Amino acid sequence: VLFVVVDVIVIDLVCVNGTAMLVKASSDLGRRLQTGYVRHYLYAFAVGMVILSGLFLLIANQ
Repeated sequence: VLFVVVDVIVIDLVCVNGTAMLVKASSDLGRRLQTGYVRHYLYAFAVGMVILSGLFLLIANQ
């Protein structure tokens, strides 16, 4: 029972396969984000600046 719980579920499924799935998912996301079009990068920059400005305004008003 301990072998199944600890080795198979925790170590194999979560640690080994979970890490591999996380790396694959993040690389898939990165591949989709890197289109090569400058306008996409500018949109992402503008959205990031709006979010950061909003956060700064919220923090400053507290």
